[in-house]
Amino acid sequence: MEGLPGEYDRVDALLVGWHADAWSYLPTYATLVREASKRSQVVVLLPDREEEDFVRFHLAAAGADMARVELLYAPLDSVWIRDYGPLVVRTRDRRLRAIDLPYDRQDDDRVPATLAARAGWSLSTPPIQMDGGHLQSDGTGRCIATDDLVVLNEELGITGEEVRAALRDYLGCRELILVPALDAEATGHVDLILYVTGPSEVLVGRYRPSQDRENGRRLDRAASILTRAGFQVTRIPMPGNQRRQVFRSYTNALAFNDVVFVPTYKRDRRFERAALRAFGRAFPGRTIIPVEADEVMEMGGAIHCITMTVAAP
Repeated sequence: MEGLPGEYDRVDALLVGWHADAWSYLPTYATLVREASKRSQVVVLLPDREEEDFVRFHLAAAGADMARVELLYAPLDSVWIRDYGPLVVRTRDRRLRAIDLPYDRQDDDRVPATLAARAGWSLSTPPIQMDGGHLQSDGTGRCIATDDLVVLNEELGITGEEVRAALRDYLGCRELILVPALDAEATGHVDLILYVTGPSEVLVGRYRPSQDRENGRRLDRAASILTRAGFQVTRIPMPGNQRRQVFRSYTNALAFNDVVFVPTYKRDRRFERAALRAFGRAFPGRTIIPVEADEVMEMGGAIHCITMTVAAP
């Protein structure tokens, strides 16, 4: 359908941004690129041409199919390609359009235009402030965001109704469901608390009271809101957030054709098996691939945050 594809939809390519920080979590990147290159094209954005040979060597050594990996020069400020885009939507005539989300880092903000020009996509810029991590779609015109998205825009003088109108017009979100953002978590992003697994199907995190009582209530409220909206909600455990210092999340995952990349954490394995089983049940027939994400999570995100997918037309 027209608009933003579902998180579970088939994709044609994976985009990742290789900033200098990426060397700190090379195994995470190498796993993603290796497994994705078995299934599709992978485009790795490099901010420095001098690193091309080193990156190519390490990805090849990890087992990536380098015939399907393209290293593309593009200045970057960060690795968070989920946030600076582009969000690629399908148009009515089954073409692709890139949605260029305004971003507060200058080089990152140029990436959607660079990729759109290269791929021949049309390019649109919504008149709102939003990071890609704020929003998920179930592929039927139903979108989920945290209330942080509305608060962020109201601070800029943009009303909640204007936000809904922009999401409808640019991303095909005929319905926007707002859930509470986590308390004391800096990004306010929805991909840290839930993952859409199918039409009207979603995994939602759960904190035990001993882990984080207030955020446990917020996640319970999110699950209740989505249930009332007609979603089939499955709860999934959340790793500890280290007294709100590191908000580890299993839902910061990525469904990628016949596999699902799920972040795991050496520093907290208490609920790992339960989380992987939940993803397995949500995606029957797909291979669940755990990806160690401790280092990147220390920076504030995990697998979903450092990847962007390009929809199949």
